[in-house]
Amino acid sequence: MGQASSTEAATIDEPAVKISPALGEKIALDYQNEELNKAWQGVQVSILNRRNQREQAMSAALTQQKMANEEQRQIMAARHRRLDERIEALNGDFANRMAEIEHGTSMLKEDLDEIQNKKQTLPCLGPRAHWLDCHKKYALDSRPCDAYLATLEKCVTEAIVKIVS
Repeated sequence: MGQASSTEAATIDEPAVKISPALGEKIALDYQNEELNKAWQGVQVSILNRRNQREQAMSAALTQQKMANEEQRQIMAARHRRLDERIEALNGDFANRMAEIEHGTSMLKEDLDEIQNKKQTLPCLGPRAHWLDCHKKYALDSRPCDAYLATLEKCVTEAIVKIVS
């Protein structure tokens, strides 16, 4: 038995199948390649996971920004509606005031034309104005105004003669 155990120990240390060194290197290389592929796949999964997380974060940020933009757009649309309403009210007010001004202008023109016609029908305004100015200046003694009074009397007499004839 003693010998048998020594042969068994020798067989345990030596492999039962002999592999050529080239095949051993190829197996070792395949094992290394498999380990590298596993490590690379782990790196790729990690990269993809980070990319997905970034994309989700960016998508969430874009969605939030889109909602904020939509809210801002609605606020601006409401503001523009109010401004449009105000502009319409101001345009209406402007049109009304323009009509009032045009009416007032035509009325003023008529009044001015009427005054011009009255000036033409009322003779002796000049002599009358001179006599009144002089009379105010010399209220206590109106003798310096006698020449103006004579001119006024002459003008009135001529006007009466024109009207009667």
